[in-house]
Amino acid sequence: MQAQLTLFPDGQEVREEVMRSLERFDLPAARARCDAVRRCDPGLPGMELLDAAIAWLERKAGGVPEAIAAAFCDLASAGDTETMAPEVAELVDLAVARCAVRVHDGRAPFIDPAQRLHFGSVLLVLDRAEAAREWLRSTLFAEGRGFSARADLWGYLGDACTLVEREREAQAAYVRALVVDPQAVDLRRLRHGGLRHAWQDLRGTGPDAARGRLLVSAWRCGVLDFPRGDDTLAHLRGPLREGALQGADADAPEAERHRRFGVLAYVDRSLPAGQPPDVDARAAMQDLDATLFAEYMRAVARAEA
Repeated sequence: MQAQLTLFPDGQEVREEVMRSLERFDLPAARARCDAVRRCDPGLPGMELLDAAIAWLERKAGGVPEAIAAAFCDLASAGDTETMAPEVAELVDLAVARCAVRVHDGRAPFIDPAQRLHFGSVLLVLDRAEAAREWLRSTLFAEGRGFSARADLWGYLGDACTLVEREREAQAAYVRALVVDPQAVDLRRLRHGGLRHAWQDLRGTGPDAARGRLLVSAWRCGVLDFPRGDDTLAHLRGPLREGALQGADADAPEAERHRRFGVLAYVDRSLPAGQPPDVDARAAMQDLDATLFAEYMRAVARAEA
């Protein structure tokens, strides 16, 4: 009986064997095991998923840290075009996360020299949300490190906070992410149900346009709120404000107008309590979308009542 099980393993057994090889980033061993199993049982379910995951990893160049960083980060952008089945993406994520934990030195916040793959983001894949939150916060709030402009890290912090039920902290992190750079946020792995629903509703407009509109859309449906007096991005406030003011054109595409409107709303609401509003930002918001601005002002009045 044991010999029969060895000759004809089930799908779960093969999956675990292949994943152990991928954890070591031993792609030839993983590929060889799949080929051997297929010769024994051509119809074994799940083999095409393992093949696709291995193929994705095989296309990544460099040493192990660089390759797994590319595999993880490229998969985030692939989510906009749905170029990979969710089951394959799950296998790639798990392989990368296990490998990342294996090679991590226990100290550095990033897995690779180019600082693309943060240790906190792979901990999220392994459902270690509290540890992920601690790692991400230590990077984003570290003085003089310059990582507060990383929209991807703010998005992952929002995910970690969502999983540990810190809703206000999660919302603030997501807002910062979408203000800094909506194109850099990993929406494939998004953990916040309401924000994920808002994203799905917008995707028919095209990925770039949907990302530009997401912050304002999520705010309008009550999923996100602009954190009052948030000085976390204080050093970025000037550049963000000037960039949005320069593009305050009512004739711009709706997605671009909404992106700039969201940035200016954040700039306006991030002022400390008691400080006068940003008159120029509000005037630009009205120029961008008068109806949306009236809605924004009603929300401000309710918040300050």
